[in-house]
Amino acid sequence: MPQGGDLAATGLARDLRRLRARVQVLSGCCDTLGGLTWGAIDAMMEETLSFLVLELGPYMTATELVVHPEISARLGRPEVAGQMLFDHRCVRVLTAQLAELRVSDAAGPDYVSRLRAGLGALCHLLHEHLEAEETHLATLQSRLAAAEAADLYSRMDAAVHEQTALLLRARRRAPSGADAEPRLPLS
Repeated sequence: MPQGGDLAATGLARDLRRLRARVQVLSGCCDTLGGLTWGAIDAMMEETLSFLVLELGPYMTATELVVHPEISARLGRPEVAGQMLFDHRCVRVLTAQLAELRVSDAAGPDYVSRLRAGLGALCHLLHEHLEAEETHLATLQSRLAAAEAADLYSRMDAAVHEQTALLLRARRRAPSGADAEPRLPLS
């Protein structure tokens, strides 16, 4: 089968580069936490949680719906898709823990060290995961015809947009006030 389209020229590659750049910035934030004011830490956490929930979350769900099945089928490696799914679950758990830490322990005596540990673990996981994902996508691409690769990237872009729209609609419909279900403090 002829090699598929150039991964570097796709929206998916653009998304991967953008996500990797954001993770790099987040890693840098871990190093400077001790020197930040509480207001600066809170603003950084607001931006971090927004990124994790509103950008990375839809991307992860879209890859689960579009890319993981292709990796399992085309590469005959369901364990790869399984590992990627496990990583996504870990990212979601760490994100929820960071959101809870922000709400429950802000300004507590060990808040900065706990925040640094949580962000550090998340950054390490994301760095390793995105690197592996890029490798698996390149291998997958090499097994696809150009039209199949273009279709995969198009479906992935559409799935990211759909997942983002679903998330934003759900956030708008979510109740507010004291009777509301707990949710990540992003608004």
